[in-house]
Amino acid sequence: MKILGVGAVVAVLCAQVLGAQGGETWIQLTPSPDPIYGTPQVMGHSAVYNFVTNKMIVFGGVGPAGGSCPTCGYLPVGDLWMLSNANGLGGAPAWSKVTPLAPSGAPSARELHAAVYDLTNNRMILNGGFTSPGSCSGGVSDTWVLTHADGTGGTPTWLPLSTTGAAPGLLSHGAAYDAAHNRLITHGGNFSACGSAQDGTWVLTYANGLEGAAAWTQLAPTGELPFVLYSLANPTVGFDPGTNSLVSYVKYGAATSVGATRLLSNANGLGGSPAWTDIAQTNPRYAQAGVFDAGRNRMLIFAGIWTVALNDVWRLDKANGQGGTPQWTQINPTGTPPAARIATSTVYDPATGRLIVFGGGTYSQSVVYSDVWVLTGALGSGLAVPALGGLGLLGFALLVLTAGVFVLLR
Repeated sequence: MKILGVGAVVAVLCAQVLGAQGGETWIQLTPSPDPIYGTPQVMGHSAVYNFVTNKMIVFGGVGPAGGSCPTCGYLPVGDLWMLSNANGLGGAPAWSKVTPLAPSGAPSARELHAAVYDLTNNRMILNGGFTSPGSCSGGVSDTWVLTHADGTGGTPTWLPLSTTGAAPGLLSHGAAYDAAHNRLITHGGNFSACGSAQDGTWVLTYANGLEGAAAWTQLAPTGELPFVLYSLANPTVGFDPGTNSLVSYVKYGAATSVGATRLLSNANGLGGSPAWTDIAQTNPRYAQAGVFDAGRNRMLIFAGIWTVALNDVWRLDKANGQGGTPQWTQINPTGTPPAARIATSTVYDPATGRLIVFGGGTYSQSVVYSDVWVLTGALGSGLAVPALGGLGLLGFALLVLTAGVFVLLR
């Protein structure tokens, strides 16, 4: 296992904390475009973030067809992009399109997939998604690893991950990463674009392609089951390593106006039988984005749709059920907010407490965005010291889930 230089990490953290702004304020960034390829314009994509190098890595989604088919509307893309100085601090943000090495091929163009980030080894793990918009096709079941994901230490390289066990072919699912045990956890999603959502939870061992053979196992939780999830609801999930629990926010039922938050114990498949507990409810939505901060024990959701597209922000305190009753509260940042949208991505900088929003679009796909926004003080300003305890810096990782749901892991 590669170990990050602790001195270098602490120096970056200190610099970013000193540059952080307090309060909850929306700021639109104006990144410079790639000199050849311009700026990405996608929805239903994934994004992960390295808070040490302050780089955001974006893959896939659907975007304008252009090229030889200007009337084709929006089609899946398989492009890889990187945004430097992504939190708006440390220099001018800039986009660059990346051409990774692909000695054994590369993931096909797709949307509504899931991606998580292994900070220690600088690897992005990509799973599932949908490759045939406009059809009722099923989700794909492949898993890929992008080494040197942020370009540090070598050229980014795609590697297919060979797995055993029954791999779920999912789209619009939630995903989290247990860095200490190298396990990918997926929850919810659809087996096909026209089918009902399912409430299953799977674990993939040795998910980053190191240390052992990767294998899928479906968990069999007890507790608050079965749940009828709203189709294509894409759960916002986060893994808390301190309690080995998965926090999940999801809209359930086609006619039920409830957004449910549940907690899954023994979520990584270790330590005992997993069980769901219903911990909080709030306003319903689907196709939202969100983040989870294990150090601050908070979850945040942004945007999505329920009767109309949304651009509001809600925060869940005591998200893992420890230290009090979990409670959702709407926060009202200053500044002009992003336009209402769905299928956007959010990543989170634990050093500065900044949320980074990119892309997304309207429900009809008549508009697909290319804008980048920062929400300062999203889950609290400055570094969350508890997030550096326990496993310490060696255990840090950052997760992203489908359509841009991202989580700080420890």
